Amino acid sequence: MIKPNIAQIYADYIDHKNKQNVDERYVGKESYFHASATATCLRKHWFRINKVEESDFTPMVNNRIMRLGTIVHNDYENALKFAFDNNNTNNTINSTIYSSNIESISTEGEIQIPEYNVRGFYDAVFKMKTGEVYLYDFKTIRSYPYKLKFGRNPQPSPNTLHEQQLATYGIAIEKEFGRLDGMFLYYYNKDSSVCKEKEVPMHYMDMARESWEEVQDNCLSNVPPPVELGMSPKLNWECKYCNYQTHCQDN
Repeated sequence: MIKPNIAQIYADYIDHKNKQNVDERYVGKESYFHASATATCLRKHWFRINKVEESDFTPMVNNRIMRLGTIVHNDYENALKFAFDNNNTNNTINSTIYSSNIESISTEGEIQIPEYNVRGFYDAVFKMKTGEVYLYDFKTIRSYPYKLKFGRNPQPSPNTLHEQQLATYGIAIEKEFGRLDGMFLYYYNKDSSVCKEKEVPMHYMDMARESWEEVQDNCLSNVPPPVELGMSPKLNWECKYCNYQTHCQDN
């Protein structure tokens, strides 16, 4: 009996969607550093900016996990658009007190920071009728890291990658809108669907600037930065998930 291979069909679909996303967002713009890679390995920045070919060794299950995050992001974006679509006659959300306080909302917007040659895409920006501007980034995480952040005994995060990534977007949003009054990470627990937001202090924008200045100092030469924990990689687990492993071993 020959049965259909559903797992492989879905894997091929994910590969197709990932390639489509890369083509739409990054092809022809490879000379930019990625905002989503804020505070990560310097060598990874160097390889990417120098158009070094990646080796795709990501296990199929990891691709499915990442795809789930994409689906959740898309749902949030669609929900926000639905809530403020004045042409939707069936939309009852528009009459709520929440939307009545919001002047405008932008989703999946592109940002550029010319001084650092950084480019990226934020999740959502809310401009309130009272003038405040709030930046949101949606994150999907498993139960264990969710528990560490929001459980009965929350633990200090071993890294601030999410905060600094959001802060990079914040640098651009503050310049675009002339102000920024709050930055928030909105976490979705992939195991329970429980959600909770975390406010990110504004001083993380200074940390993000320092991170990108370090990139400028170390990633614009003709040779990659040296392998050195704290720089390349920034965190000891990064190499495990990096598609440039082979190149690091060769250099």
